[in-house]
Amino acid sequence: MIRIWYRDKIQFLENHAVLLFFGALLCLSHVLTFTFLFPNFVPLFVNSANATCWPFFESCGAWQRVPVLTWPLIMVMYGALSCWGLIEFWRGKKIPRAFSILVLVFILKILLLLQSYQTMGNYHLMQLWINLVFLILIDPRAIIQLLTVLFYVTAGFLKLNPEWTSGASLGFKPWWLVNSTLFYCSLIFVPYLEIVISWGLLASKKIFRWTAFSFLMLFHFLSYSWVGYFYPSIMICLLGIFPLMWSDDKTPSFGELNLFSQRKSLLLIVAFGVLQIAPLLQPLDPALYTDKRLWSLNMFDARSICYSSLKTRSSAGIISDWNFNFSTFGARVQCDPILFKAAAKNLCATPSSDPIESFQLTLLARRSTDLSVQKVIDLQQLCSAAKEM
Repeated sequence: MIRIWYRDKIQFLENHAVLLFFGALLCLSHVLTFTFLFPNFVPLFVNSANATCWPFFESCGAWQRVPVLTWPLIMVMYGALSCWGLIEFWRGKKIPRAFSILVLVFILKILLLLQSYQTMGNYHLMQLWINLVFLILIDPRAIIQLLTVLFYVTAGFLKLNPEWTSGASLGFKPWWLVNSTLFYCSLIFVPYLEIVISWGLLASKKIFRWTAFSFLMLFHFLSYSWVGYFYPSIMICLLGIFPLMWSDDKTPSFGELNLFSQRKSLLLIVAFGVLQIAPLLQPLDPALYTDKRLWSLNMFDARSICYSSLKTRSSAGIISDWNFNFSTFGARVQCDPILFKAAAKNLCATPSSDPIESFQLTLLARRSTDLSVQKVIDLQQLCSAAKEM
């Protein structure tokens, strides 16, 4: 079965140059990922004593107890393979090799991201979703387009709250938005762009398609002031599927493609939808209880303010107070309960002549527009049980 799928996949790529060029864009997005991860996150991969692990992969610290150059070399290999895949897809002569390289690059990226929870981000999540669709579906064209639009629609609905409409979630206004009227009009327009105008990417008329595409490109260009180069660059790579489809007269429009001709197509869309809706069905605020939405998108929907308290008791009975400040981290994770739990766990594991025996961790948090706080963490635990946090 796998052999038949692989044969059909390679044959389909050989007959559709649009997908080869998009494969090159996907590899380019991995090259950009390398330029982002290597200077910012390599230190995290070689510091097992202060590892911040994903909740489902608490043993990430053990993976980092390897020779110090191991993970930097793996990351360099990831970057080199991404460049190689970009060249092979662009040339379009050795497609099985190009496809195999992209599979390996996809696996390597997941392996790298697993080494630290601090690597989390929407840009990785969306890129991995599109990569997955590209790799496993014989004809991924329709689902890639629909999923990309759903990224924007999801982001737009998340912005329908006072945090966004007041501008509090953004934190600051750049010089070109000093006019408050323009700033607040922009805050209203962006959700409209993402929820309504983005559907124009799937329209049959050129005027709607190119209008939506132009607005989204402008949006990503202007977003640089808040999010830096990496996020917009990844999204521009993913948006590349649309002009590639439109420029090829032999390629059918979105409406002419059989959207769910493959059972896996429907499963992927349903899975994506369930992961976005699930955090909203719980009574807790997912913007504060961020560990409840590991697999869903989050787009400037809140800027959290938090107050933490960590008290430890050593084996000799000495009580100490600790203060953790994650303000240098991204706004999305500054008050993330996963970071605070990981910090407490790492203290427990710190070698000492008077080791820590137990701890009490409290985390209070609120949205910046809220007056009252919520108790996100209230945990009293023995260090011997910290692995089960």
